[in-house]
Amino acid sequence: MKATHRFVALFTILIIFLPSCTSIMTNTAIYKGMDEAIANNRFSVPIAQLEKVKDKAFSDKDRVLYYLNMGMLHHYNGNYSESNAMLTQAERGIEELFTASVSKIATSFLLNDNAVDYAGEDYEDIYLNVFKALNYAHLGETDASFVELNRLHHKLQQLETKYVDMSAKYQQAMMMQIKEEVGDETEGKVPEFKPGTLRYHNSALGNALGVILYRYENDYDDARIDKQNMLQAFSSQPHIYPFDPPDISIRPESRDKIPVTLLSFHGLGPIKDAANFRITTFDDYVVISSDYSPVPFSETIPWPSKKGYHFKFSLPYLKERSSLIHSVKVRIDNNQTLTLTPLEDMNKVAVTTFELKAPLIYLKSVARSLIKGFAAEKGKEKMNDEIENPYLSLLAGFATDVTLDVSENADLRLSRFFPGFTTIADFELSPGEHRLEVLYLDQYGNIIRINDLGTVRVNPRGLNLYESFCLQ
Repeated sequence: MKATHRFVALFTILIIFLPSCTSIMTNTAIYKGMDEAIANNRFSVPIAQLEKVKDKAFSDKDRVLYYLNMGMLHHYNGNYSESNAMLTQAERGIEELFTASVSKIATSFLLNDNAVDYAGEDYEDIYLNVFKALNYAHLGETDASFVELNRLHHKLQQLETKYVDMSAKYQQAMMMQIKEEVGDETEGKVPEFKPGTLRYHNSALGNALGVILYRYENDYDDARIDKQNMLQAFSSQPHIYPFDPPDISIRPESRDKIPVTLLSFHGLGPIKDAANFRITTFDDYVVISSDYSPVPFSETIPWPSKKGYHFKFSLPYLKERSSLIHSVKVRIDNNQTLTLTPLEDMNKVAVTTFELKAPLIYLKSVARSLIKGFAAEKGKEKMNDEIENPYLSLLAGFATDVTLDVSENADLRLSRFFPGFTTIADFELSPGEHRLEVLYLDQYGNIIRINDLGTVRVNPRGLNLYESFCLQ
């Protein structure tokens, strides 16, 4: 093929490739207009919107994202069976896709992360079991609730191990790719994949639910154990729980009154944003720098390279969404008001668990950018030798650079509807009907929203667990 024809073919591929970039870019436009409905507890609106765009907006690689979103929305809307069905699909997908991704690391190493299946973030995988446990509790299936809480605790125990195993797979895949480019002389010239340090081992929210459910089952010994575990979560993880633990009773304290628990979820969980980085190559090492990462930094790492090349890449990071809500109160029968106690900052859990795999995402992105970048430079050099027209040569190089830059977008996929914060009130009421109103206040004590739970019936034989939401 003549050099001119090669360029025409390359440029044609670029024109075809660029419109299809939605497969390697995160689409958040589908959520437009949903925040207002959610802030007003009109959860049927986003449920209908997502169902309408399911086939168009959520391809097979994004199915876990769809199930997570729909599972949470159905929970808020009181559709507990539907929520469980969706969250179970999400959990199965997360487990299957993580296993598949480990086995296919070598073949997917050079792919933009947006182009591969979304296997969920760890905090999504953890909290889906919390909401499945709540769903089962509302459906009167407490044995199934305990199964979900046990799955939550098991996942936390295994969290660090799975990334240690993945690190070794990444290291092997990276070495294979580099050896294809530069041969076997790579010893001491490449960085090592290492996960971050896990700083979250114990969920106070999960253990608090255990106390409430065991108390309902009259299993006071196990309720005491879960309360001890909840208190240990506070004492051993002050970076997650910088507030005093709530007072949850292990057994009823009054003969003539019944334990009642109110859980409130407010604010929304984090979103992902992109941090942009630059790579400058030198002989056998590279410098990675950023003016905003979100913290400016510069790092030098070993790499079998040649001086004088410049590449770019982007990384995702979790960014908390702010909330106007400063405190939550419950008004009982229009004459008694209790302040709910902070139980779990789910935003902090999300960010902390993400730190475990962030170093792997970082080094994989660096390696992918360098391997693809050097391959592109070799291709440009070959085209320059073959294309006699300097203008065509310049355009061919430009086409290659644009394609490379477009293919390096950060994967910003994340479910949108997990709450950001949990508070709790555990109190006792006499059997019978009571009116509950949940007040959400700003930092000045002004009421932002009142969630009227209406008249509830406190049943001596019931679980008497209620939820309130203010997702703004």
